[in-house]
Amino acid sequence: MTTDHHPDLFTNVHKGIRRALFAACTSLGGAEGDADRERSARALLAQALHFVAHHGENEDVLLLPLLRARLPEVFARMSEAHGALDGEREGLSAEQPVAELYLRACAFTSRYLAHLDEEERVFEPLIRAVLSMEEGMEFGRNSVQRTAPADQRLMLGWMLPAMTPGDSAAFLDRLPPSMAADLRTLLAVS
Repeated sequence: MTTDHHPDLFTNVHKGIRRALFAACTSLGGAEGDADRERSARALLAQALHFVAHHGENEDVLLLPLLRARLPEVFARMSEAHGALDGEREGLSAEQPVAELYLRACAFTSRYLAHLDEEERVFEPLIRAVLSMEEGMEFGRNSVQRTAPADQRLMLGWMLPAMTPGDSAAFLDRLPPSMAADLRTLLAVS
């Protein structure tokens, strides 16, 4: 959400993650007993979990070091939550029967949603109070720089359709025209 002059730290990427997790859970829920649907649902879950893992790594590598001294309580809570959620995410195995994987993925999603809510409602205002606007923008730039182009496209494929039209248009307007045109196709197919 870009309702003020501060760069978005969490909301738009979280919208994309929610969209990916919801799609994976929905797909798993309707896949049991059909080999092609099961394969597709497992692949969709793997994609969503890859997005979750990469986003968490970006926060761990780029944001948490800034918070260690400035907001030690937020640093500790985010670090602890990331550790617990990483362990649970890693326990979602493609070898599990799809009905079990569905239930476990939904349970993970529920806990992960609570974490996203805490980051957006509780932590983000505190983080904004201790980071300069430039540091917030640098977090965003560095997150993109450490993301492989194929992963950028995958993640933006989930994010852009989940963003408000104004936010997605503003995002695309900041990109080189050829890249923006390519990414606009992601909005057309969603």
